[in-house]
Amino acid sequence: MAQPTWRDVMFSIKTFSAAALALYIAFALELTQPTWAMLTVFVVSQPIAGMVAAKSLFRVIGTVVGATVALALVAAFAQSPSLFLTCLALWIGAGTFTSVLLRDAPAANGAMLSGYTAAIIGVPAALAPETAFDYAVGRCLEIILGIGCATLVSQVVFPRTAGVALKTSVNTTTTAVADWMGDVLRGESQEDKALADQRKMIADVIALDNLRIYAGFDTPSVRAAGDMVRHLQGNLLSLLSILVSINDRLELLRNRAPAKYEALQDILGRTAARLQQADRAPVGPALEAATARLRQEALRRLPTFDDLVRDHETIPVRNVLLRIGDLLATWRRIIDLREALLSDRSVSLSEAAPSTARYRDVTFALVAGSVSATAVIVTAAFWIASGWSQGSTAVIFSGVICSILGTLDDPATSAANFLRMTLLSVVFAAIYMFAVFPAIDSFTSLIITLVPFYVPFGIVLGLPRIGPKVTPLGLNLIAFLGLTNTRNPPDLAGFANSSLALLGGIGIGILMFRLLRPLGVEWMVRRIRRGVLRDLERLT
Repeated sequence: MAQPTWRDVMFSIKTFSAAALALYIAFALELTQPTWAMLTVFVVSQPIAGMVAAKSLFRVIGTVVGATVALALVAAFAQSPSLFLTCLALWIGAGTFTSVLLRDAPAANGAMLSGYTAAIIGVPAALAPETAFDYAVGRCLEIILGIGCATLVSQVVFPRTAGVALKTSVNTTTTAVADWMGDVLRGESQEDKALADQRKMIADVIALDNLRIYAGFDTPSVRAAGDMVRHLQGNLLSLLSILVSINDRLELLRNRAPAKYEALQDILGRTAARLQQADRAPVGPALEAATARLRQEALRRLPTFDDLVRDHETIPVRNVLLRIGDLLATWRRIIDLREALLSDRSVSLSEAAPSTARYRDVTFALVAGSVSATAVIVTAAFWIASGWSQGSTAVIFSGVICSILGTLDDPATSAANFLRMTLLSVVFAAIYMFAVFPAIDSFTSLIITLVPFYVPFGIVLGLPRIGPKVTPLGLNLIAFLGLTNTRNPPDLAGFANSSLALLGGIGIGILMFRLLRPLGVEWMVRRIRRGVLRDLERLT
């Protein structure tokens, strides 16, 4: 498990400071639900400033769109609860559909948010139509206040831009690729290790695309060099495919023709040394000449056509020697692009940048949207039939959970973790509300009591492996605390009822995932494989 660094600690302190600032301003302005301002800070906060800016922009858009739709639905159908809830369910389903279709693009966050924001604002507003507009404006102000505080702190206090993160990641990735090349060419990459290295390299290269997008929000030089970054990413993926090809053929020779495998070791070792030398030292005339000689030697050693006919085991030898030339040329392009990016130097690009458009799976998006809409309708039907006073909360959170997790391959498992974290947040909320809050009498003491929980939570939030798993714990705790300007004595019955409603909404979401998406990861793998085969068929 990765250990927290000073950056993780700083991120936590910055996030909590932004949350405290948003909460203080919300109290000072006497907004009705200051807790939403604090909650929004933790939702949009990211370790990298460009990510905060992107997420904040689309969250504002999604909030405004969702609030507008909520007001329109209340105005049109407030007197017809069944029709109102049906239209709301369809809107949430449409938001989930669009979010899944767009996948990881920043706009996907806005689409998802516009869906469930309509439920967060629309359901309470429909219960009191005369205050609907004021309620919608209040929620928008609180959310925008939280976004503004999170963005301000991330940009002003020790900002870490996506442009710097991109350059660091490019440097780290190319060095790791150089090491993997050395392992493959020297025969030190065994099957299990090779597969693990291959997966890591692909994940690292794909991650560059997100950093490139976010860097466009905070680093003008990277925004201007967007095509260069895409060329670098495309060449890295090409290099990985060449390495996989070489590794497969060397494995074949090692098992079936060990003598031919041993005969290649000298040139492969010198190629590995040359590639790693190019990674660590400036490319000069001497290195260029040595690389050219190595490429010519590989071409001279190519088996002839008669050799291939006479001895089929020379076919993989020829393939390996040809790939050496491809490897040297591709790596040279990668080094040139990397050095240009790191030094903010422009380079001439003779061809169009490779497309980074994501695969759009309409069927998967339709399934995810249908699950969200069905969950809301089922929960609403139960609310109406039972007359449950807190049924509206269950309706809202069934839509929220299905919208947030609908993009995942196996959402039921993540939803179950969400439920466990929410149960834990109920325990913490009860401790705060019934044991801690009655003893405090000022905003300062409120913040002091929250520090022991939210500073460690913020540190864990920044850890990529466990952060997403514990996120519901901190976010739902804020929701349960319901911090407002009005100081009311704690109500155990009301707290238990609202907690049960929230848990019930999540539970219905899990049930819908289990019933309507018992597909698992295998279904997604099969769909992607069929899509790849269709693309190959079309290309050929």
